[in-house]
Amino acid sequence: MKKRFTKANVLEVLRQWPQAVSTDAGDLRVLHDMANAGAQMWGQRLPWPDYLWVDFDDELPSVTPVRSGIETYNVIDPTGNGPHATFSAHKQVLDESLLPPSGKFRIGQRVICMLELKVIDANLVPKLAAYRPGMPWPDFLHMKLDESFGRRLREADQQIAGGKRLLPFGDACGVTIIVSGSTNLPDNIVLGFLSRAIHGFSNIDAVLYLSDTGGKPYAPAFVVKGDDPRIKRFQTQVSMMLSSFTYGGGLPISRVGPQPELVVRIEMDQRSRAMYRSWATGWRANDDQTPVPSPSMTIGFVRAEEFVSGLPRTEPDPTLLDCRFRWDLDGTNLRLDN
Repeated sequence: MKKRFTKANVLEVLRQWPQAVSTDAGDLRVLHDMANAGAQMWGQRLPWPDYLWVDFDDELPSVTPVRSGIETYNVIDPTGNGPHATFSAHKQVLDESLLPPSGKFRIGQRVICMLELKVIDANLVPKLAAYRPGMPWPDFLHMKLDESFGRRLREADQQIAGGKRLLPFGDACGVTIIVSGSTNLPDNIVLGFLSRAIHGFSNIDAVLYLSDTGGKPYAPAFVVKGDDPRIKRFQTQVSMMLSSFTYGGGLPISRVGPQPELVVRIEMDQRSRAMYRSWATGWRANDDQTPVPSPSMTIGFVRAEEFVSGLPRTEPDPTLLDCRFRWDLDGTNLRLDN
């Protein structure tokens, strides 16, 4: 069976789909480099998500092509002597029998999600089969799943948090896309683990799980934390994306023809650029309760061929190393103390 959901295929689909805007291009790359250079003065690094997902302006059909349900699975101890490991998976599966909306859609300027892509190539089945009594089987299984899937969620949570800190999209939903190549590991086990684990992360609202396992392709599955309407819109739109490509021979081929590549253009005033260059907005004393000042910026999405940077590439500003920003007591004016 030719796999659909490989790292190369998913990256290619995201590259060609205009709603998935890479944070490694355009002014997003410039902004991150500026802020990271400033943070390094404090021995810090600023993590960063992989993509921004830009919403359609158009209304979508009220019926989302998703089947939802709660299922319970018992995983037997390989030795046959211990208790079963039980997982309750609250999953939402993109139903391939329902075609996504078709027609022309206008891409707006509203970011509804930040996406972080994680790939797991290791085959967990041999590790699970090597279980020997000494640790209870449910604990052993959870530990192995956490080493692979839990670690990726922890990384994604930090990267999405960094994106919300650096960009004016603090209310955007966080989505982790996991591409799993773990042969013969039933997706229900993974989804059961993810259904429980997602509640431990404040910046992850949903996980999109993509896996080709056991000789047949599974439908893309979602694990969601709440009932956010933006996640429902994202589910519909990502279904459109995945269904718009032909898989099987080399890299995926778009069935809807070439699409424009969008990048971000950012405009900031001199003060805001200086704050980013030294990342003076984020690092304060622990007992400083004043609000963190927010640099002002204007963000727009433009075609790659029309892109002209709005951010000059500049080095960290050493004059701001010892600066301290504070608000007046009434919270109306921002002051700079040298």
